[in-house]
Amino acid sequence: MPLRICSNRFIVDKAYKRHGFEECDVDFETVAEVKAFLVGTYLQAVRHRGIEPIDLDGAIELLRYADDLTLLRFLNRALQGAFEGKLNVARRIAGDILKLDRGNQRITLLATGIIEYCDKVEGSGK
Repeated sequence: MPLRICSNRFIVDKAYKRHGFEECDVDFETVAEVKAFLVGTYLQAVRHRGIEPIDLDGAIELLRYADDLTLLRFLNRALQGAFEGKLNVARRIAGDILKLDRGNQRITLLATGIIEYCDKVEGSGK
């Protein structure tokens, strides 16, 4: 049975107008297929505009140059994301910041706490 992302025509029409989405007639069987389609479409669109897509690993490398306050802000946003259910993103940010090994106890505790929270939520099946 194909996935149904949104059945409210008003919301779909609003997305088209506000965000420039285009309607397409494509069926997906899994969320992984939806994600692959969206990523491919995004990459095609930005390259068509002459923009090179962001390299996430390269962007994460920039964290090395951030001061401790900036890293704490990233971690606080990651924690907020974890509370919103964005566990993989939160865990990735916390893990990458933890790898920097700054020796800042607040950074270490917050990053470790985020990873533990994500593991606990995923383990409980919520």
